[in-house]
Amino acid sequence: MAEKKITVYALSTCPWCRKAKQFFKDRNIAFDVLDFDMCDKQKQQEALAVMKQHGGGDSFPFVIIGSDAVEGFDPERYCQLLGIKP
Repeated sequence: MAEKKITVYALSTCPWCRKAKQFFKDRNIAFDVLDFDMCDKQKQQEALAVMKQHGGGDSFPFVIIGSDAVEGFDPERYCQLLGIKP
C-alpha cells in the first residue's frame, strides 16, 4: 500500500495544532506542515481554498490524509485513515 500524503494546516500558537504535529512525529510518519499565521496573505488564501475544497471551514488544525480531511485534533480518526492502531 502506498503511503498517503499528509498535510497539516496549523497555527503556530495553537496547542491542538502542536498536538496534531506531534502525533505524526511520535509515529515517524512523514507530513508537510503549513503554519497558516506565518504565511503571507496569498498563501493563506490558497490554504483556505484547499481547506474549503476538502469540506472544511477555517478552524485549525486541519489535516489532509490522502483525499480525506480531518478538522480538529482527532488522533483516532488519523489512525483510522492511516490504517494504524491508536
